[in-house]
Amino acid sequence: MRTVHKYPLEGHSVGIYMPEAAEILTLQLQNDVPTLWALVEDSNTPIHYQFHTYGTGWTVPLNREYVGTYQQDAGNLPVLVWHVFKETR
Repeated sequence: MRTVHKYPLEGHSVGIYMPEAAEILTLQLQNDVPTLWALVEDSNTPIHYQFHTYGTGWTVPLNREYVGTYQQDAGNLPVLVWHVFKETR
């Protein structure tokens, strides 16, 4: 059965288990926490995915696949813009 699951990404380097071949649908803030929603086949074997968050202007290693960008209000500071990448093998 295919269902949509959500995965909070708390921290700049986060490992999570999702069923193999999960299709990432979107990345957004939910209650100020960056969160992925993915379409998954529930019967697939869970595998480890590693996600990394980089700020604008930061160096991004070659073994990264772009997932999405979100903006975060920093109070009295300018809005922070973050870019999330999935580590590839």
